[in-house]
Amino acid sequence: MPDPNAPFLHVSSAVMVGKASTATGRLSGTSKGQTIDVQGRRGRTWELLGSGRVASNGTFTARWKAAHVGAYTVRAKPHGVATLASTTTVPSVHSIVHKTSVATWFGPEDNGSQTACGVKLTKTVLGVAHKSLPCGTKVSFYFRGKRITVPVIDRGPYGPGVTWDLTEGTAAALGFTDVGRGKVGAAVLTGEPLANLSKLK
Repeated sequence: MPDPNAPFLHVSSAVMVGKASTATGRLSGTSKGQTIDVQGRRGRTWELLGSGRVASNGTFTARWKAAHVGAYTVRAKPHGVATLASTTTVPSVHSIVHKTSVATWFGPEDNGSQTACGVKLTKTVLGVAHKSLPCGTKVSFYFRGKRITVPVIDRGPYGPGVTWDLTEGTAAALGFTDVGRGKVGAAVLTGEPLANLSKLK
């Protein structure tokens, strides 16, 4: 049976830049009223994202928000503690911070064609078109509580004010197919592009 007093940390896996979200958790060795800091890291340096106080049941709730777009590692620690001991910390969790962008999707009439990145389109291929990002660049999309990471596989869109053109498979996974054109959360993820786009199905 799981220990009801075990340390834990929970944050949403997808949030919007500059908008507050909630972190909940429990740290060992803390007491009621103690301040807990929620920190995030995109590179080597941890930054303060928010803070909250420990409740009488030993858990804490903190409001936090990130100022930058991208993949964050998130942790919680007692305020004022410089070095974390294993008894006061829990494993870090991850959250992707998105910004609002306008997207469309391209569908059935394009199936069977080959994209600018050499991918044969089908109804289920996951990917996105962008005007300039290198083929294979990974992009996270967030829409109405759903999130997916897909590679850039084509060029476009070329309509005014539109940044992304989702494949039919990506739009379906996000529940975006009934929208046509609309706002989504998007985050370009750093790191190496996907190596072999020809294996996409």
